[in-house]
Amino acid sequence: MDRIVAFPEAEAALIASMPSNLLHRMVVNLVQDSKRAKMKNRESRAMIETLESALQGARRDVAQLESARDWAAISRARMEEQRHVSDRLQRELDITKTALSSAELENQKLRAKVESSEKKLLRLEAKVRRRLLVAYIFHDFIYFIPWFRQINSLKAEKREFKIEAHRRQMELSNQLLSAHNSRVAASSEKARLSRSFKERRRSEEDTRRSKRSPTDGSSNSTTNNTSTQQRHSLTYHERPHAEGSKIPYPKS
Repeated sequence: MDRIVAFPEAEAALIASMPSNLLHRMVVNLVQDSKRAKMKNRESRAMIETLESALQGARRDVAQLESARDWAAISRARMEEQRHVSDRLQRELDITKTALSSAELENQKLRAKVESSEKKLLRLEAKVRRRLLVAYIFHDFIYFIPWFRQINSLKAEKREFKIEAHRRQMELSNQLLSAHNSRVAASSEKARLSRSFKERRRSEEDTRRSKRSPTDGSSNSTTNNTSTQQRHSLTYHERPHAEGSKIPYPKS
């Protein structure tokens, strides 16, 4: 065929001298070769489109993974900061518990002092009552004035002990409550960061899965269309029987 295309005048006699069935077979082979080339060209185009779509999907996945990596680094930094805050609050809570235990010991000492003062007061009151009875009998009340003063001072000391114990207990309770609230807030912030990171990872995986599924479907449809075209592109032409040939050519 290259010689025929290059030298059409020189090869005209050769073509005219060829048998008609041989010439027809050459033409049919050329047509089939052209169809095969077109089919391969279509397959190559479909493969190129599939590869381009897969490349775009891979680029999108790389961008999403990079954003997820950046978000993971930010989340790790925040979680590390929250861990430091939680450790600091834990240390403050331990210090507050230690102070509370020492305050409870002081309260126990104050209660012991109050109880001893109450016992002393009861003993003094009993003694005063006895002396009052004696004074009532002998009319000698001036002797009991120091006893009354001692009783009043003991009552005032008892009230001061109770007020001081209540004040210290309230202060330590407030400190413990504030430390507990700070620790709960830090724990909730840490849980929120972890939950937001997991939700972001899940949403990115869903988005990547949803973007990958249409590409698979398009590639499958392209493959199915190519196979269908291959099945339907083969057409037969009626060929004349050569003289003395017994080859059964298919009907068109």
